[in-house]
Amino acid sequence: MRLTSAVSSGYEKVLDCTNHGAGNLTPMQIYEWTGSGGANQRWTLEGVNKFTFSFDSTDCNPILAQDCAEYAMLAYDDFGINSYGRYYDTKIRKSSPEVLINKLTTDKFKDIISYNYGGTNNVNITDPNRVSYTFARKQIYYKGLSRTLVAVIVRGTNGVEWQGDMDVTGSSYNASLNDHYSFKQAETDLRTNSSQGLTKYLTTYNITNPVYLITGHSRGAAVANLLADTLTSSAGASNVFAYTFATPNVTKTPHARNNIFNFCFNDDFVSRVPLDEWFYYKHGITYTKTAGTLYSSSTWFKIYMDAFLSESDKKSANFNLAAVNNVISSVLYKAGNVADYYNKKYIVSSYNSPGTPPVPVLVEVSPYQYFRGYVAPAAIYGLSDAGPLVDSFLNGKEYAGIASFFVKGNVILFDEYIYDAHCPFTYYNAVKYGLFV
Repeated sequence: MRLTSAVSSGYEKVLDCTNHGAGNLTPMQIYEWTGSGGANQRWTLEGVNKFTFSFDSTDCNPILAQDCAEYAMLAYDDFGINSYGRYYDTKIRKSSPEVLINKLTTDKFKDIISYNYGGTNNVNITDPNRVSYTFARKQIYYKGLSRTLVAVIVRGTNGVEWQGDMDVTGSSYNASLNDHYSFKQAETDLRTNSSQGLTKYLTTYNITNPVYLITGHSRGAAVANLLADTLTSSAGASNVFAYTFATPNVTKTPHARNNIFNFCFNDDFVSRVPLDEWFYYKHGITYTKTAGTLYSSSTWFKIYMDAFLSESDKKSANFNLAAVNNVISSVLYKAGNVADYYNKKYIVSSYNSPGTPPVPVLVEVSPYQYFRGYVAPAAIYGLSDAGPLVDSFLNGKEYAGIASFFVKGNVILFDEYIYDAHCPFTYYNAVKYGLFV
């Protein structure tokens, strides 16, 4: 219980009268005698929810894993929940992650703040090296002490962040960088931004010695992985719980943290880049499965996957491990290392020349320029900006092997098997049924 006001004094005091594992505590009043034996002083006390947090950060706990997979999924503001209580992709963007906020509130978190989603209180994402995220807190009883659990939930790629995803060492090759440039920029901003960063959040709510619960999916998983590594160094592994999903590779100098757990499908292209062959890896422990195999072998996984896709106005699931392996081979053929990714040039057709209709011309671009200038715009804007990518598949030779992963005929496949294996619901579904561990 926390003392919040007094009739005769401005003194504030905290009394640890925790009922372990309790739900809401009723606000109470107590009487306290003055040292001089004068009239009793009446204090009003506010009930504080405290929950026994009986987890070990180095144990991959199925309850925490499912909670984090759910939070990471709901960080996407276009996720909704239908009348049957099932999640689905509304494909309608909102100014905040409303379903996530509701879920956190139900789970007794408070002071829930989301940044970079847009809307009146947030900043619209215009910087490819930032990320959207949510902070929340609640009081817990952990290892015999009253502590504050701070949740950090990081959204996956949004808009121009697709371009940042391609910036392995920035806008040009930089051999001195060990961490993925854009992911690290986003992690640093989330942690240190003077107006909306994690440090500011802790200061605002007078939180000292917190316990962290960190999660994210896709780009959000990359940032969460780096953040968990940073906070483990400063706060200690016992105070950092991290579960990440569809986690890209983030660093050339991975730390074998036993409190960071990554969940990846090997038929999810995103979780395999930047390439292992470029010596990029993840911090922590990684569990890997094949989504397509789970779909064919697990009845409940298939039932709920099909229900999700149907309610999201999509046809049956489509997983393609062979296509993922082929596109990785194609990338390696063009760029055996990060230096090649930035510096080697190959011919591709372009519609940048003037004319009505525009006349295609042949230009030389590096794999980095191709992913940032051809693939990323198609992911951001869809068919309206997919012309160069489609043309590089139909008329080009040098990048046709890569383009074929994203294009079928003249259709962009981001909503086909790329979506199915990478979808945050797919990860949530697998974790929920204990199919990773």
